[in-house]
Amino acid sequence: GYAMDLGENEHGTTCVSAPIRDHQGRVRYGISVSSIALEHPGSSISQFAPQAIAAADAISAALGAPAQ
Repeated sequence: GYAMDLGENEHGTTCVSAPIRDHQGRVRYGISVSSIALEHPGSSISQFAPQAIAAADAISAALGAPAQ
């Protein structure tokens, strides 16, 4: 899965993030793609979710996380 921040933390910014799991499968870290709302208004930042998830999955695998 992934999460989005549509200006909740900082007005005018937006991001999408995905969880990184450790060798026991626990979520311990995260990776995000951030932008300004002018470039990615509304939920359009979600177009980067597949890349964030793929990167998080690759890092998780390198850390020895079990396949999801």
